Amino acid sequence: PIREFGQPIAGSLSSVLGLYKAAVTRTVRDAGLYPRDVPLWHSRFWDRIIRNDMELQRIRDYIHNNPARWLEDQLHPKAPPNPFNEHFDRDKQEDDGDDTAES
Repeated sequence: PIREFGQPIAGSLSSVLGLYKAAVTRTVRDAGLYPRDVPLWHSRFWDRIIRNDMELQRIRDYIHNNPARWLEDQLHPKAPPNPFNEHFDRDKQEDDGDDTAES
């Protein structure tokens, strides 16, 4: 539920997730485990109604297997270059002050 545009209602799923993400981010960064200038989370989430047991199992499998697949993700820092994701590299070079990005 949203009170005004972009303002979650206290106690809603959005509020709880926001508080959780803030607490985890603070803890991880204070421990020096993740850079302060790099986002730790996606900025949004999408809710979905689970309609049957098969869909529930598929979602459980996704959640269970997702961390192991991070090494295969094109956004992983050690992933090989991918022309479809070159805008991420360009953004990083601009952030680093490197103006030598090829067009």
